[in-house]
Amino acid sequence: GIILSSCKLSNTDSDKSQRS
Repeated sequence: GIILSSCKLSNTDSDKSQRS
């Protein structure tokens, strides 16, 4: 995800899953 990415390092696959 983009929002979580800002808090984390990068938009990882896990991040996309949550964003999606």
